[in-house]
Amino acid sequence: MALSLTDMSLEERFAALDDDKARFVSKVYTGLTLSLVLAAACCGVGLAWFSKMAPADMVATWRMLWWIELAIILVAVFARMQGTLGWILLTAFVAITGITLAPVLLIYEKLAGASTIAVALGFTAAIFLTLTAYVRYSGKDFSYLGGFLWVGTIALILTGIGLLIWPHANVSYWRACIGALIFCGWILFDTSAVTRQYYRDNNVPGAILNLYVDILNLFLFILQILGGRRRD
Repeated sequence: MALSLTDMSLEERFAALDDDKARFVSKVYTGLTLSLVLAAACCGVGLAWFSKMAPADMVATWRMLWWIELAIILVAVFARMQGTLGWILLTAFVAITGITLAPVLLIYEKLAGASTIAVALGFTAAIFLTLTAYVRYSGKDFSYLGGFLWVGTIALILTGIGLLIWPHANVSYWRACIGALIFCGWILFDTSAVTRQYYRDNNVPGAILNLYVDILNLFLFILQILGGRRRD
């Protein structure tokens, strides 16, 4: 879908946010940065932990943590991500996803090499910063993408379940490509929502959680794309 700029002047596009919005945005992106640092630290702990496990123990532990991760997300969906509960859910989710990322990185390190992980990280950072800057420059409200993104995300989940039952390398590769595009859309959507929906609701942890999930999934899909190409 074409992304058109609004009729804002250059001065309006680069104008400073008002004080309240500026403070809110600062809290969100400071919290997002700290969340990424926490995830990286927990991933480092996970790498040391999982690397000493037998493959069967690694899978069993990863599955247990994944169910905890899913439970936190479900609570976050149905609870208001505000106040003390919101920060607890955010911190717990970030820490656990950091740990569960470790065995994924260990697998890709063996299959495609550490350089592939580094490239995926670089691409993820570049895409996130570019899309974030575009939202700020355009001044556009990307809330209209929500319906399309939810349909695409549900399709990704259903396809992922299908691939667990009937694995297919080509389908998995193209699913990763589509998944990366969908989460680029989510970054546009959630970045736009920071100064709109999340600001109106004064929901800092909710904004951080959604942006963190966008970045994490984009990284995993890019890693799958690059890892698949390296294996071929």
